[in-house]
Amino acid sequence: MKESIALILVESSFRQAHWWQVYEQSLAEEISRRSLDISFVYDSAIPDAQSDEPRLAILFGTTAGWLYETLALCRQALLKPVIVSPEPKEPVAGASLVLPDRVGSTHKLVAYLASHGKRNLAMFNPRPTSANGKRREEAFLQACQDEACAGFVVDGPEPRTSAGILARQASSLDGVVCVDDLAAVFLLGELAESGIQVPDQLFVAGFGDSVLARYARPPLTTVTLDMRELARQAIGCALYLHRNPRTISLNCLVANQLVVRESTAFLPEGTDPAGQLALPSPDEYPAPRPDSPELKTISCLEACLSHANEMDLAIMDALRCGTSCRKIAGQLYVSESTVYYRIDRLCQFAGVGGRDLFLDQLKRYTRC
Repeated sequence: MKESIALILVESSFRQAHWWQVYEQSLAEEISRRSLDISFVYDSAIPDAQSDEPRLAILFGTTAGWLYETLALCRQALLKPVIVSPEPKEPVAGASLVLPDRVGSTHKLVAYLASHGKRNLAMFNPRPTSANGKRREEAFLQACQDEACAGFVVDGPEPRTSAGILARQASSLDGVVCVDDLAAVFLLGELAESGIQVPDQLFVAGFGDSVLARYARPPLTTVTLDMRELARQAIGCALYLHRNPRTISLNCLVANQLVVRESTAFLPEGTDPAGQLALPSPDEYPAPRPDSPELKTISCLEACLSHANEMDLAIMDALRCGTSCRKIAGQLYVSESTVYYRIDRLCQFAGVGGRDLFLDQLKRYTRC
């Protein structure tokens, strides 16, 4: 019989994000591997529980408002929370934390840029209402202060406008740290449109080590965000608390690694240790706003590349080069209808209505 230990509470808007797809798959794999019975609950609608049902809840969301509302519901339902996302701005009594090291990873990236003389920095955050993004902003500003860098944040809700601000100031900047990889890939496209060459004129880096980061123009330097490990640790934490009810809470910090690519000229990472930062916390976070159409495009392209196999990648490379579907079929030793089917499938994942639009996105944001 499967062991029932917890509920997984998910903010409804977070379900639309590509990140949740990775979390969901990893959670399902870990639940199956451990032969557990764990239910997914959405929109903070915690069901009435009987006395023999689990008294733990694993939280996945993106906005601070949802987090604190859900924590209040957990208290009412006598559920012990395990918070994975978003990161709370202050300690929560009785709550366990399974978090990526956002502070340490941001400091690592700023220190890396500073070690190569890049001390005039900006942060690009096109999701200003994201709680995790705000924590990243705080960490960035503190890291700039610690590393004797000049730093400021551009976090307007219109990504193209914010990217334009950075493009106009590119001559006075050494590098831009983006709040995540998808924002960085969008910025790379906007900078290229403005004639700004990365990395020759400006360094750009992000967070997440997404699939799209590897195919960006140029390939993106990034700090890993191991969502699979976060999911595994979240289940492991809940299982330990379930089996050891006298334990009040646990804290788990998942480490990050810097992945150096062309967007920072392949310059090697230094060895300066990252310090522990004491971050200021804002009094409140703004209300959530949906992603802009531009960021939804990037997110869909990331999902497309995540689902692509070797044949799909070969088809995309051939399309960029202007190869016809008939010729692609001959090169891959498959039928022409198979090529059309694969392209239609890729278009569906990318959220576009045809090959021409799909090809435009590939050329704008990815490389051969």
